[in-house]
Amino acid sequence: NESAMENTKILEVNNLASLQLNNLNGVKFEIDTLPFMAQLSPVYSIISDDFNNDGFIDILLGGNLSEIKPEFGPSKASYSSLFLGNKYNKFQYINSDESGLFIDGDLRDISKIKINKKESYIFALNNSKLKILERE
Repeated sequence: NESAMENTKILEVNNLASLQLNNLNGVKFEIDTLPFMAQLSPVYSIISDDFNNDGFIDILLGGNLSEIKPEFGPSKASYSSLFLGNKYNKFQYINSDESGLFIDGDLRDISKIKINKKESYIFALNNSKLKILERE
């Protein structure tokens, strides 16, 4: 119906990539697309930390979307993804076999906490119990 569309605000999306914004001297931001493995499914949670203790910030991404209209199909190709950072603010994907990280499901949040004085991470998944991983 054309009359229904008359007063409708139309928005346009030009980039759906998972990316990082690098702050350049507090004046300008540089957009840098994350590696291909960060693009396989929707990202709903990101946590940054120095997971491998090398002095550079790493990122852990989680997401997926399995409950969606049938005409669109599920988007669940991610089992949480670890990306190790380097001095150039670039990230390299580390597969689950190497990282030991395999969180299956629709991940919606990741939080870092201390349990018995040990750093741990809580993974909140839709329609599932919390998963807790202790940092080695």
